[in-house]
Amino acid sequence: MLARLPNTLFFNIALRLTGVMLGFTALLVGVLFLAVVKPMAEKNALDQAAFMALSVKTWVELPPNARADFAAELALKHGVQLRVASALAANAPLNASSKPFLRWSAEALTRQFNQPVVWSFDPNAPPDAPFEYWTTISLAGHTLQLGIAQQHFGQGLPKLGLLLLALSVVLALAVSVWVVRNMTQPLARMVAQLDARKQQNPSTVWPKESFNISDELMRLSQAIGQLLHNEARALHLRTVLLSGVSHDLRTPLTRLQLALELLPSSTPAGLVESIARDLTLMNQLIGEFVDLGRDVTQSRHLIDQCDLNAFVQAWLEPYGTSSQIVFKPCMDAPTFWEGNALALKRVLSNLLDNALRYAPNQPITVALNWVNNGRQNGWQIAIADLGPGIPAHELEQVFEAFYRLERSRNTHTGGSGLGLAVVKALANANGWQVRLQSHCTAGTCPSQQKPSGTVAKVFLPTM
Repeated sequence: MLARLPNTLFFNIALRLTGVMLGFTALLVGVLFLAVVKPMAEKNALDQAAFMALSVKTWVELPPNARADFAAELALKHGVQLRVASALAANAPLNASSKPFLRWSAEALTRQFNQPVVWSFDPNAPPDAPFEYWTTISLAGHTLQLGIAQQHFGQGLPKLGLLLLALSVVLALAVSVWVVRNMTQPLARMVAQLDARKQQNPSTVWPKESFNISDELMRLSQAIGQLLHNEARALHLRTVLLSGVSHDLRTPLTRLQLALELLPSSTPAGLVESIARDLTLMNQLIGEFVDLGRDVTQSRHLIDQCDLNAFVQAWLEPYGTSSQIVFKPCMDAPTFWEGNALALKRVLSNLLDNALRYAPNQPITVALNWVNNGRQNGWQIAIADLGPGIPAHELEQVFEAFYRLERSRNTHTGGSGLGLAVVKALANANGWQVRLQSHCTAGTCPSQQKPSGTVAKVFLPTM
């Protein structure tokens, strides 16, 4: 199975730019080869053919006693061998298309001597034979064999073209990577700055000098900074509003509780208990409002170090030793963790309380595992119950504030609708991932079967 290609801006731009540059480079190399290299090589071959033709004619015109010295000088200084024809064992015609120099020279010699000239080679010649290619020429009653060496005659024209193309490809890749890296580095630094500012208060405008970017990216960075600033201000105003409203509501509630205690003994006990329950519920709701409105960004600086196995066991102790809750610790990886333990405890408690509320007397499994999802490594805490489950189209909506699956708004059957909103807010503030997943008891959910059970997964990436 092919590995998935990275879907990054750098990779996508580099891939497209490299393709364009390679196409242009191949076209340029082709034009250069056809317009410059090939004509020069063809001229060189014609010059060599003319020299060989002149050498043959000179040999024929020389006195017999001078021909041996002339042939020796040709071989020594010019890499051309002339000798009286003798049979070559199993001569084979050359493939002219793969030897352009030989083809051009053969055509020129054919025109010079008005006879077909075909180069051949001796397959039985030793590897270190000085002359590899031979042809036979008849002139003035003499039949001569003309031999040349490959290294002398420049057989590397196709190799030269391939070398030029390979160098062009390497150059195109290097230039593409350099250009794209310079284009995407400001964006990469901006993303890194955004990640870092998750742990800080976002500023309105980021200094242009800190990124060394263009005006367009500068405006983008200013817009992002403004959005972050507006978001932080909105969260702060929400915190102030909810805290103020909660404080103002708790004051009369305290007075009502005091008045309830001062009621005469003749007041019906059932009425007193009913009023007390309502006051307790109102106090609980106000507390949840405060939790939802609290500035969760302040808690991100509370970094604890702990062993997650021990942490989860300690967190589960207040729930008793009932067999309803089963903890499966992580045994195949180290469980040392750094993070906001208080926020994690609140997240897990809200999720487990939901499981206990909707799956009473049903087994609940809490499992800690080391997870590698391909991009991030970390620990995952899963809380699985066998309750009624959540429809697939509502798995994300339940994290919205005041959203409830139970439409009656009865707090005894559906809670306040704020528990999962607090979970999502704390998870986002600390860089965790939380999601819900419904499943059937058998592991699959046919269309005619309602989901049975819910798994809440909290992923804690490594720092």
